[in-house]
Amino acid sequence: MPLKFLDRPLGMALPPNTKHKLRQDVEADLAAREKKLKEREHLVKQVLTGYYNDVHQLKYHGGKRWIAPEVLVRADMALYFPDLEGTSLSENKTVHTTDLCKGKITILCIIGSQMAETHIAEYTKMVLTSFGNDPRFRFVQINLQENPLKAFLVSMFTRRIKSQVPPQYHATYLLSSYNMEYYREPLGCTNKMLGYVYLLDEDCKIRWAAGGHPNPEEQVSLHKCTGVLLKRLRQTGNTKASRPAVSSVQSTKGGKK
Repeated sequence: MPLKFLDRPLGMALPPNTKHKLRQDVEADLAAREKKLKEREHLVKQVLTGYYNDVHQLKYHGGKRWIAPEVLVRADMALYFPDLEGTSLSENKTVHTTDLCKGKITILCIIGSQMAETHIAEYTKMVLTSFGNDPRFRFVQINLQENPLKAFLVSMFTRRIKSQVPPQYHATYLLSSYNMEYYREPLGCTNKMLGYVYLLDEDCKIRWAAGGHPNPEEQVSLHKCTGVLLKRLRQTGNTKASRPAVSSVQSTKGGKK
């Protein structure tokens, strides 16, 4: 059976923040999304995707569940990428994705396996070549290992990872063991073997997403959609810069403004 295009916005209904969320806060976020999208099955189902189930899914379209959209998700329909945290390669301290992505056009990638690294490299090669040096663009990679043992093993190979990741991306490459139980289904990243790519606008809304091995059309659409968002952000910035300053001093009776 052929794959279909992604037919729903991915993400969370509430904007992300860097404050630690209590369980009831996350549940409230999910409840808001349920009300907006009427997709209860995505909210009440606890995603417990085991290793063998992930491997089994690779038999069908390489694990892909959908094809990335050809165009951007409309801003008024797009949902938010949640705040995740991890330790960057450049500094031994906690970094939040919201701090990295806010105000930028961001390609954010989730990596959980060597196979996922290959997926990410193929998706982003064209985009990084064209936009990698744009100051309004950000490339964020999250090496996500929820299993404590795997997370420990990955941390032991930090030096090796540093040697493989270009230095300009060390600050935005995060090692994370963040619990994704509540987020995998809303984000569509249910198979931990695959690499997932999200294109975020300056408000951290998911405007495009893909997962698994890319086809040529997905590579082209990611490049095109990234260019569109960067162009819009440049135009918005230029408009604000050229707008005359408005005095906050009000006129007095009989005087001038």
